[in-house]
Amino acid sequence: AIANFFQDKHFDLAISLEVAEHLQPESSPTIINWLTKVAPVVIFSAAVPGQGGHGHINLRTRDYWHSLLTESNFMISDRIREKLRNHPSVAPWYRYNVLDYVHANHPQVPQTNEVITRLIASESAAATAYYEESTKLYLLEQKTGICN
Repeated sequence: AIANFFQDKHFDLAISLEVAEHLQPESSPTIINWLTKVAPVVIFSAAVPGQGGHGHINLRTRDYWHSLLTESNFMISDRIREKLRNHPSVAPWYRYNVLDYVHANHPQVPQTNEVITRLIASESAAATAYYEESTKLYLLEQKTGICN
């Protein structure tokens, strides 16, 4: 239904933030395929295993999503997460899950390397362990109004 709505449409940017974890697991490749067909730049995030949350039925590692995006000839830029990472008012699931990709033929494609790809895999495992404590702290900060 939604794929037909955007059929033959093209945009400068496609954004999907914390949506994919609410969709059936078998739809994961379709979600990425749709995003990468409509825009040369994709900003994407989805809950990782261990993150918790309501209605999360499709928890995948960042490495999983990274693989789907690179199979579509997209390269990670990872410039947005750099800016969000230490910002106390941004929820931890955005700080650690947001990834930005550009099509390999995009005129502003960054020069990526193996280090970034390894970073995605190692941070994906670390994020799963981090979420429980980080989410508790974030919720406490929001409740009390105390921020670093």
